[in-house]
Amino acid sequence: MKYLFLIITVLTIIFTWAVSIPGSPYLINNMTQADISNMFPSAITPAPITFSIWSLIYLSWIMVGISLMWFSLPDPLKNLLPQNWHFSKYKKTPKNIILRFCAVVILTGIWLVPWGYLMIGTSLVVMIIILGILKYIFQNSRDLHPIVRSSIELTLGWINIAMVANITVWLLSIGFQWGNIPEIYWVIGVLGLALGLTFYYQHKYWTYIISLVYLWTLLWVWIAHPSYNQRMVVIILSIATFISMIISYCKKNK
Repeated sequence: MKYLFLIITVLTIIFTWAVSIPGSPYLINNMTQADISNMFPSAITPAPITFSIWSLIYLSWIMVGISLMWFSLPDPLKNLLPQNWHFSKYKKTPKNIILRFCAVVILTGIWLVPWGYLMIGTSLVVMIIILGILKYIFQNSRDLHPIVRSSIELTLGWINIAMVANITVWLLSIGFQWGNIPEIYWVIGVLGLALGLTFYYQHKYWTYIISLVYLWTLLWVWIAHPSYNQRMVVIILSIATFISMIISYCKKNK
């Protein structure tokens, strides 16, 4: 069990790299994820560099895998960590959390298959399953080691954003039209939904990582869309997020 998460993470990263890197002979349907996103442009599509956050997510998974093995090491080696990060201060990660986190990692790789074959509805179902599992392990990981907890928060923060984006792409893929509603209102609605989720986690669980992931996304939406109205919406939402984080911090430290 102590090696399972790291093995699954490494295999998933290798698979993702093989089917995602431009020029790879293993590309699904001969398209990268970016190629597919470009087929369904929308007013909330961020700059491609936004997705580099996956590199940080993968790194956090690897750190979780190493930390789970760390429990079996002799105490002298464990004591090399800073005092605030000693594993003895935190609850050992339960097996059910490890197994569910493994499922999340595997499903992120599986998601690439329907997405690559333009089965957007199916990819959305996979995304919903990932989000459901993540919410469970997030709620049951608040007393775990910071390495584990932070990785779960980072993954959940990004999947919240990815879910909103996946829904948008799915609507576009089935020919949904914005109708007579100005595009800016859709921008407000979609990004506002993501903001609502961010507020919820910020104030109920005192998590700042999810808010930072949201701000990261807003930054690259702002860069990708130079429209004055869209940039004003992004600026307002960013300010609201910063204020939310400050209020949350003040309440927590009263």
